[in-house]
Order: sequence, then structure tokens, then C-alpha cells
Amino acid sequence: MKVMDRYVTWTFFKIFMICFVCLTGLFIVVDAFSNLEEFVELGEKSSGLFAVLRSYYSPRALQLFDRTCALLALTAAIGTLVWMQRFNELAAVEAGGIPKSRIVRPILWCMFVVVGFSLVNRELLIPKFRESLARNAQSWDGSQARAVTPQQDASTGVWILNGKVTLAEGKVEQAEFRLPDECAEFAISVIAETASRVNKNDLHPAGFLLSQVKRPADLGEKSSVIVNSRPLVLTSRDYSWLKKDELFIASGISLNDVAFGQDQRRYSSLSQQFADLRNPNVWKSSRQRVEVHSRVVRPALDFAILLIGLPLVVSRRDRSVFMALGLCLVVVMGIQILVLTSHALGASHILPSAALAAWLPVMALLPSGLAMQMRLQR
Repeated sequence: MKVMDRYVTWTFFKIFMICFVCLTGLFIVVDAFSNLEEFVELGEKSSGLFAVLRSYYSPRALQLFDRTCALLALTAAIGTLVWMQRFNELAAVEAGGIPKSRIVRPILWCMFVVVGFSLVNRELLIPKFRESLARNAQSWDGSQARAVTPQQDASTGVWILNGKVTLAEGKVEQAEFRLPDECAEFAISVIAETASRVNKNDLHPAGFLLSQVKRPADLGEKSSVIVNSRPLVLTSRDYSWLKKDELFIASGISLNDVAFGQDQRRYSSLSQQFADLRNPNVWKSSRQRVEVHSRVVRPALDFAILLIGLPLVVSRRDRSVFMALGLCLVVVMGIQILVLTSHALGASHILPSAALAAWLPVMALLPSGLAMQMRLQR
């Protein structure tokens, strides 16, 4: 690296880290004070308040970096150029016969580093904390009941509609299940006082053991339901290990799926999300398919933001830092509106496929950014 490259690189990462640390600190202060009572209570039950805050906000710092890395990188790039322009360093460099494109080159390499680290963070670091990120301060230790997120087992057609999930106890209280059409003679809706998640063993497949069943009322007279040679609903009439007020429903849905739904899946790695798409037990919405495809194109989209925003600032002669940052925000907001609009069109089936909804912003922005960079080079 040349002396100028080291200077530009150091300025870029210095501004980047200052912005990220300030943004993270502001987020922690605001969020911590809004949940201070819960944190104090958790600290009294465990190893102390600061240990709870550290375990709670460490993964959220990674999440905040993932969400803001493109904006922070563009801010750092613009700040670097405006800083050099404000103190007439750009004029001195250009007087030496060095074009602006030569100064922009190390900034582009710095952007490659930021995008690469964000990819590692998104695929390797964040998935290790996906359960922590899906929980909030009120349900951090799993002792608080959460409302059920309606889920469907795509392989059996069983819906889990209502109830309260307590992860620490591994059960759903006031659980309501809706059975597929094949179980119409048995019942359409099943309501029980508790539903405990049980794993597969020699007696039954994986599913939920319902206790104190309220609906159907004549449970003792009901026979089990077998669909396509697979047990779906087991009753005490056919299976002696069940009590008279108990019922077993086969399902591959986990308690985490019931408690968090899509909140936990969006923090999974790309390979895990592809596995969920191929999992017959998990119902896949069109929005989930769009999100998976958008993860594939995310690095290209992050880099396109810089390719478009950077030439707009370099071509301006105004040395105002605030005007440059304002232009940066306008560029990012415009790109985000385009991305959100495209994803919404794909989720509502207006666009023909989820892949097109994810790739459309990249196909629109990346060529434009490359053309602006080529013009800047000239």
C-alpha cells in the first residue's frame, strides 16, 4: 500500500468505527432504560445486572452491524472524501497529477472488506445467537409465557392456532389445534389445557401430548386417525399409554417455531434457510421465499449503495459535511424504498416469482452504480 492508500484506509475505518460505536451506544442506552425493570429482575435471579446486559446486547450489536453496515460504510466513504476536501488535501493531491479516481480506489477496497465481514457476520456469527435475538427482555429467561405464533405443519396439515408458550417448561397452555380435512370425522378443532412437546420414541413419532382435553368432549369414544399409513392423532382408546383425557398429535413443529415463528428463522444462516425451505414440516410463505433470495443478493446490494452514493459526493464541490451526509441519507432511503417495494410486490404475488422480487433492485442499481463509477474514472 502506498502512503496515500494507508492514509485513506485509516481515515475510512476511523470514521466507520466512530459512527458504529456511537450508534451502538445510543441504541443500548435507549433500549436498556426502556427495559430497566426487567434487566434488574433478571440480574437478581442470575449473576448480576452487567452480566445480563452483556449477554443480551452482545448479539444485538452484531445484529445492528448487519442492518447498518452499508449505511455506515457509505457514511465513512463520504466522510473521508469530505474531510480531505475540507482541508484542501484533495486539491493538493490533484495538483500533483493524481486523479480523484485514484483516491476512490482504496475506499472501494475498504468497502469490499466491510461487505465481506458483514457476510461472515450474517452467515457465521449471528446464527449462533438466533435464539437470543428472537427473545426480548420480557422473555429472556424463558419463564414468561408468549403468545403462540400460528404455525402449520406442511407435511400433516395440522395448525397450531392459539395458546401461551412457556419455553422453560416446554409446553403450551390453553392450546388450540386445527386438524386437516382428513380428520373431519374425528374433530376439526382440538382444545386442551396444556400441550407438551415430546420427541420421537418407540411408542409414537414426534409431536404434542395434549392433557386435559376440552374439545372434543367425547374423547374417550374417539378412535385414532391414521393418514397414509402415518399416525396423525392417537387416542387412549387405541393406545394404553395415554390417559382418558389425553391426546397425541403428530407434528414436526418445534416449540421455538411456535414461540418465535419467522423471527428466529430470519437470523438463521443461508444454508439453514434453504434447509427450512426443503423441510416438509415447515410451512413456507411467499415472504419467506423472498427473504431467502434477498439474502443471496445482499452483498451485491450493499456494494451498489456505495457505487451510487460515492460519485454523487465526489462530483459535488460543496465542502459541507452535513450536506454530504444528507445526500447520503437520501440515497440510502431511496434505495431502501425500492427494495421494500420490490419485496412487497413479490410477497403479494404481483411479481411472478420470489427470485425476481429479490433480484430486481440489484438489476436496477448495480449497472447504474457501475456506469457512475466508470464516468468517475474518466
